[in-house]
Amino acid sequence: MGESAPAPAAAPPGGFKDWLFRWRGWGVIAFGFALLLWKWPLAPQLRYALAALPIVLFGVFFRVWARCYFTRGSDTRRIQAHRLIVFGPYCRVRNPLYVGNVSIAVGLALAATDPAGAGALLLALLVFYSGVIRSEEAVLERSFGASYLEFKKRVPRWLPRLFAVAADADAPQAEVGHALRKEAQRIAGTLLGWAALLFAAWWLR
Repeated sequence: MGESAPAPAAAPPGGFKDWLFRWRGWGVIAFGFALLLWKWPLAPQLRYALAALPIVLFGVFFRVWARCYFTRGSDTRRIQAHRLIVFGPYCRVRNPLYVGNVSIAVGLALAATDPAGAGALLLALLVFYSGVIRSEEAVLERSFGASYLEFKKRVPRWLPRLFAVAADADAPQAEVGHALRKEAQRIAGTLLGWAALLFAAWWLR
């Protein structure tokens, strides 16, 4: 597979799908807030906080890995396609940023509540993000045609492949420094949040 570069395409303005994409970040916050209301007052448990760490780190790793292949910002307000990225984590899963987001959110939910709360948030986010992803995929299909359909056939949407699909030999070098700079605040906030929950769980034991 390789990187196609047709003229950028965007979804038509307006409509529920465009609105869903535009507010995808706030949707995650809304689900998290609803979980906190459901489980309030919180009583973090040490075993769940410790079990949550590898889940959170997995999400952070996937976000940074995906960011290594973005030379421009990905947090857009409209669905658009500048290029088809088929390198790095995209050889294993079609939506590594969303996989990272879900993993981080579910890990923090486990640390803050319990497996039932984490499971409920996981289900809600999978449904929510699947709607966002379908909107993005429609744009990618119009933009890249058969190249994207072949990519879609070989690479799963959510569950990363154990073995990567072969990438183009001309794959760009991973921009690790760029990725870490872009993700620095998110990483710090995520780890501080987990650390605070771990401390609360230890204090309440």
